[in-house]
Amino acid sequence: MNNNDLREKANNLPQKPGVYIFKDGKGKVLYVGKAIRLKNRVISYFGKPDLARPQITVMMAQAEALDYVIVSSEVEALITENNFIKRFRPKYNIRMRDDKNYLFIKITKEDFPRVTVVRKPSRDGAAYFGPFTNSLYVRETLNIIKKIFPFRTCKESPLKMRPKPCLQFHIERCLGPCVEAVNKEEYRQMIGEVREFLYGRNSHLLKRFHREMQEASIVQNFEKAAFFRDKIKAVEATLERQNVVNVKVISQDILGAAADSRLAVITLFQVRDGKLIGKENFDLVLSETQPLEEIMMAFLDQYYQDASFIPKEILLPFPLNEDELYFVSELIKEKSGTKVEFKLPKIGRYKELVKMATKNAEEYLSKEAKTFTRETEKVSRGLYELGEALGLTALGRIECYDISNISGMQSVGSMVVFKDGVPAKNEYRKFKIKTLSTPNDFAMMEEVLSRRFRALENNDTNFNKKPDLILIDGGKGQLAVASKVLNSLRINVNMASLAKKEEELISFDANGGFYSIKLPRNSEGLYLLQRVRDEAHRFAISYHKNLRSKYLIKSALNEIPGVGPKTKKLLLEHFGNLDNIKESDEEAIIKVIGESKYKLIKEYL
Repeated sequence: MNNNDLREKANNLPQKPGVYIFKDGKGKVLYVGKAIRLKNRVISYFGKPDLARPQITVMMAQAEALDYVIVSSEVEALITENNFIKRFRPKYNIRMRDDKNYLFIKITKEDFPRVTVVRKPSRDGAAYFGPFTNSLYVRETLNIIKKIFPFRTCKESPLKMRPKPCLQFHIERCLGPCVEAVNKEEYRQMIGEVREFLYGRNSHLLKRFHREMQEASIVQNFEKAAFFRDKIKAVEATLERQNVVNVKVISQDILGAAADSRLAVITLFQVRDGKLIGKENFDLVLSETQPLEEIMMAFLDQYYQDASFIPKEILLPFPLNEDELYFVSELIKEKSGTKVEFKLPKIGRYKELVKMATKNAEEYLSKEAKTFTRETEKVSRGLYELGEALGLTALGRIECYDISNISGMQSVGSMVVFKDGVPAKNEYRKFKIKTLSTPNDFAMMEEVLSRRFRALENNDTNFNKKPDLILIDGGKGQLAVASKVLNSLRINVNMASLAKKEEELISFDANGGFYSIKLPRNSEGLYLLQRVRDEAHRFAISYHKNLRSKYLIKSALNEIPGVGPKTKKLLLEHFGNLDNIKESDEEAIIKVIGESKYKLIKEYL
């Protein structure tokens, strides 16, 4: 589709809210945008070039296709745009870098909740705090919380009852819900205090702890009073590290920004109840030099859709488009029920805080830009060297496959995807081997590749993208299997294998014969291949271990006469594993499965 055809399609777009997508000739997404009126917005791309947005001029020179999605409101358009940017990672959009590597502190939703660290929030009813960019800060925060609040750290969900408590209970780092040493209401009250701490409402906690300590002292419960005294000391130590920045007891996010031609940084100061409790730096990837205003709007669109806490005020370093800010505020209100106010401070203490945030952003950018440039150059060099070795000009999508099993048991396959030399983890796939129960890596690889590329032929949405290169973990045998599968399906894809022992790259010559390539040991092309291969190996092993652990528990119970599916399920749900069942007393097991079933299995415990 040429430029005139695109313009004609734009002229026929509806005047409704929606999201538009520009693609290149191969269907790759170049740019995603949102609009209140699709037709007006898209037509503007065919007018006079905007000198302030050079990336759009470059993008339009490559655009050969236009797609769009109609939505019901401006807020839905904002959400859909953000989802598409995360999914397609378009080259010419401003996007938060490594958003999957940001950390969240999660409080699970269960009878006895856990406090854990995750990389991505889910819609599972749990409470999330973040995102945080500094993993060390998150670990330190969890250590502090753990010293103050004795919540459980075991990974079981739901919690299994035990005959004896663990070490954490004995050193007073856990209240012992697994041995019913605490009831559900008391435990949840403590989790509520954890939430208060994470929200930065430490002054409220201190007042409550002082009151609880005094009440315990009055009734001469000195052990309980000492417990709250220690909590008070820990919270006060945390407060000493926080700076008072505002006489008003108010929650604010204070933003600063800096950018060069390829990378931008947004610094966010977190002010809670008038105290500065934290700082985060967020990287945004650029395709060309872009206005700071556009960068800031992209950050607001993306960050506040996932943010766990919404402040009353957001302080900006420079003016932004009022309509765009209105959409963001409406989105925040719809998602969190909180009304937020954007402010542009011009004088006084607030202005100084914004300047401080901007200075932090500039300082962080000066360091981060060097690392970013170095990493980008390494990836680019690796793709170039690999392309030269294999005679390929395009390596935008590399897929790598591996098999994992022990004596044919719980056999699995993995597929990992690297886009432009970077892992695309949302496109990884796992395969549970269905046709074999004996060790045969060649036949297992054949099954995995057959399932994957038949799905491509059937236009399965999970497998509808064709790779530029297939990489197999193995030697000539595994590569021959891959060739056999693709030839049978009449699919033409470049392929190679990487043999571990000599790190030898094997591919096919023009006559269909094997030839090997020995890349230099210090080659960025070899480093890239090793990263892809090792990632496929890691992904396969983690899935295999998961299946194997489940199988071992079930198989052990299967050997006990009288244990059917229903009894097995009850025992696993309540005790978790065979060791816990063996350690439990007679009364606890009878309570779960009844006396008659217990008599059948007791000699095996």
